[in-house]
Amino acid sequence: MDHDAVFDAPVIEKFPSLKETYLKMVSKPMDFLTIEKSIRKYQNIQDLQQDILLVFKNCCLYNGQQSDIGKYAITMSKQLTDIFANACESNNAFA
Repeated sequence: MDHDAVFDAPVIEKFPSLKETYLKMVSKPMDFLTIEKSIRKYQNIQDLQQDILLVFKNCCLYNGQQSDIGKYAITMSKQLTDIFANACESNNAFA
């Protein structure tokens, strides 16, 4: 889904020069690599969904919702919310 790999690794690892300002604005950084590394910690689909959505919320918080990357994050967030809703409705996945 993230074909451009925008959210594939921690922001402060990809862009070390942003570390100080990023961490002042974002209290709980999250990215897809971190989620993948800790996938076993999720007890249910909602916990996983919260961390995935946190990736996009952090992006909008730091970059602004009207920035190109913010708009991309919002689009992905909406798509994933729909995917999770459909998966849970269709067969009670991860219940």
